[in-house]
Amino acid sequence: MFTTKSRGGVALVEMPFRQYYQPAAGLALLKATLEPLHVPAKILYMTLRLAERMGGANYEALTDATNTLVGEWLFAPALFDPAPSDPERYVQEVLFGNSKLYRSTATTGSDKLAVFNQAVEIARGQIDAFLDECLTEVMELAPKLVGFSNSFPQNFASLALAKRIRAHLPGSYIVFGGANCTGVMGLELVRQFPFVDAAVSGEGEIVFPELVRRVLAGQVIGEIPGVYTQSYAARTTADGNSLTHAEMLADLDALPLPEYADYFEQRAKCGDANLRPPQLPFETSRGCWWGERSQCTFCGLNGVSLTFRHKTPRRAWEEFDQTLSKHPVAFVAATDNILDMRYFDEFLPQLAAREHKPILFFEVKANLKKEQVRRLRASQARFIQPGIESPSTPILQLMRKGITALQNVQLLKWCREFGVIPKWNLLWGFPGEPPDEYRRMAEWIPYLTHLNPPENVGAISLERFSPYLQHAEQFGLVNVRPHPIYRHIYPFDEDALANLAFHFSFDYRVPQDVESYTAPVMEQVQMWRNAFATSELFAAELGEILMLCDLRPAAHRGLTALVGRQRQLYLACDAVRSLRGLQRMMQQTGQVATLQEIEAELEPLVDRGLMLREGDNFLSLAISSGEYTPSRSALERFRALLTGQAFTRAGGVQL
Repeated sequence: MFTTKSRGGVALVEMPFRQYYQPAAGLALLKATLEPLHVPAKILYMTLRLAERMGGANYEALTDATNTLVGEWLFAPALFDPAPSDPERYVQEVLFGNSKLYRSTATTGSDKLAVFNQAVEIARGQIDAFLDECLTEVMELAPKLVGFSNSFPQNFASLALAKRIRAHLPGSYIVFGGANCTGVMGLELVRQFPFVDAAVSGEGEIVFPELVRRVLAGQVIGEIPGVYTQSYAARTTADGNSLTHAEMLADLDALPLPEYADYFEQRAKCGDANLRPPQLPFETSRGCWWGERSQCTFCGLNGVSLTFRHKTPRRAWEEFDQTLSKHPVAFVAATDNILDMRYFDEFLPQLAAREHKPILFFEVKANLKKEQVRRLRASQARFIQPGIESPSTPILQLMRKGITALQNVQLLKWCREFGVIPKWNLLWGFPGEPPDEYRRMAEWIPYLTHLNPPENVGAISLERFSPYLQHAEQFGLVNVRPHPIYRHIYPFDEDALANLAFHFSFDYRVPQDVESYTAPVMEQVQMWRNAFATSELFAAELGEILMLCDLRPAAHRGLTALVGRQRQLYLACDAVRSLRGLQRMMQQTGQVATLQEIEAELEPLVDRGLMLREGDNFLSLAISSGEYTPSRSALERFRALLTGQAFTRAGGVQL
């Protein structure tokens, strides 16, 4: 426990605009790694302080708009004198001219926009007083070392407080770590801000305790791989090509349990009862097993730590159970970039058997089998983020996704069946993408309105560490430069911006009119979002008849009944099946059918939007009603359609 009697220890600081309703997994681990050194340490959740000052909804409005770097802009006046950006120019050029937030709210209503505007104004009036509070709290601890967690929306808030700490506690040693400190970004941060004594590039669990030990012992820091001190930055080349990085932890089972007590103690003191209930982060792996094989071209996640490592299922379960027993919460969000496929057999069943199960969130690859989606739901994984990105196989191939459009739709269908909510993005603007694919995409979407629509839609961002940035010329991207938004927040030259930036702008070597050819898809997505709440397409078996109830806006008819071979084929296409695969299936049951005959049975269903076809592959779109319960109004409509109808056959029995 860090008390006023144990001064001279370590303060770990979590600044806005990270989520206030979740403790910092990284800082919680770093604190735990210091326990063998018997070093007093405390995590200060300044996120809670600002959320309480502003109100939770206002704070969250700003965390939802990280693409505008609005948090950095808000803290810039406290960091730079004068502030680098004219407020009116920033609002016009960035918030109105360049923000996905403002473009999307133009079609979804003004409530979100009004809350955002309100949040910006409230925050602008709170920054100085907030930083004064933060400084007072740090000074009460009088730490010998102050460590800042510095990921994307925290840079300027952390720097602004660090600058004040250096002025009032000149003997303290200030360290930054996190995503914003990876590689040349960390090196440039130390160069430009002399009050930062060191930045750590890469994972901190190995190097941070050693750095703390040397600082508290009054030793010369010297060379520690991945630790960029002021002296290291002064003698290192400007481009940072030969930078070292902190050693990656090979055995994640060797990690201590994260220490979350500081968060819950500080949360209990918050006076705002309207703050969102606390959640817990939970880590089972690092890196990306798919990225090791074929890194997605647009993805810059993981930086220098792409190598996939995972905790054993036994260790993961023990950590989950112990942490939840100590801090019972209703929601747990896995921090993994991708769920280890082995966990479906060895970890999720244990979660499912746990008496008290919180709701879970996982990031997953989209090529899941149906049984795996069922196991996610049984474990209370109500939310997932699958890497869907597009319903176009040619565009998915450009991304190196290793998946097809039909597989993506298949996952959306199974998620709806089992009540798992997929939070996914629809991306475009890939170099060399075929514009005709967006015309076909727009034709598909009306038949998908019973499935969860994308949460975010828009052009790709060129990210540091992505293959697109590292090999821009190879991919047909030219004139790569720091995103213009950085000029609004930094008073530095282009070379410094190029080192500090995570997002970049570019031109296509072969021009692409992305906004024009994607406009029909954007229009259809908006229709999809509006229609989703009342759209249904489900299948119900009535004896030998498979009834398809279609309540989508694009429905050709309310009911379609399938019997015999057509029924058999439709059920088989619950998962993506090829014509030859269907032929083999029929042969196994003693039936003989040519490929042309099978195709003739399925084509009428494709024409009516009850199935999708891509090449020789087919996918049924109706959701099985076995584990899916349609809405009450949908069931009432279904019964009404059934009442007093007669059966006829014409390319499938229809009612």
